[in-house]
Amino acid sequence: MKKTLILMVSCNGRDITDKNIKLLRTAFKDEALSIIAVDNASTDGTADYLKEQEDVTLILNDEDLGFPLACDQGIKCAYEMGLSGNDIFILKNENVLTEDMLSAIKHSAGGEVRFLVTEDYLEYMEASKRLTDEIPYGAEDEFNMLIVGCGLGKGMHDIESAYPKARVLGIETNKSLFDYASKTEAVSESVEALGQMLTDPVFDILYVSERELKKLSVEDIEVISRICAPNCLMLK
Repeated sequence: MKKTLILMVSCNGRDITDKNIKLLRTAFKDEALSIIAVDNASTDGTADYLKEQEDVTLILNDEDLGFPLACDQGIKCAYEMGLSGNDIFILKNENVLTEDMLSAIKHSAGGEVRFLVTEDYLEYMEASKRLTDEIPYGAEDEFNMLIVGCGLGKGMHDIESAYPKARVLGIETNKSLFDYASKTEAVSESVEALGQMLTDPVFDILYVSERELKKLSVEDIEVISRICAPNCLMLK
């Protein structure tokens, strides 16, 4: 029977981890479910809690290897367990699962292998709702907008739907998210790549989340400043 595989990455956050596991058990109580947890050197008892969970395959790291490497470890483990043909849902334990998210997981399961990342899903769902309200243009106005860290492209799609004449471009450095978003949206894989395409200041609105802003290098900021209009509105 094909299973849904939950890959959890933790670095502290014991209470959230406990809550998410209990929600998953309840939601999938009558269906096939596998949970792989990769713990990045938690110090709050999260690792000890995960050790006690008989239905969780646990990988313990002696140091915080970061989210991407922990995901690689978990996916490799899934392949070694013979679960490579199953749906994989990647869950970072900073996020609490909701009923809508659980419903989306169950609805998506059963098709081709797909990778969903809750952090990006939740952040960009919220960002897209907020951005459409903060844009100071009318529905028929023309403007250019750049979204740094566009995730799955949900925010871009919502803005383009609300403002049909707008031109919205995105930057997403996460390869999995870039591969997904670039299928339907105009997305570059780096600030440098977009800067090479554009020579003039064209953007009227710039959106950069606090998380993405911390990732930008001095060179990235210089490029973004060059391609944004002098009166460009910056949203956070």
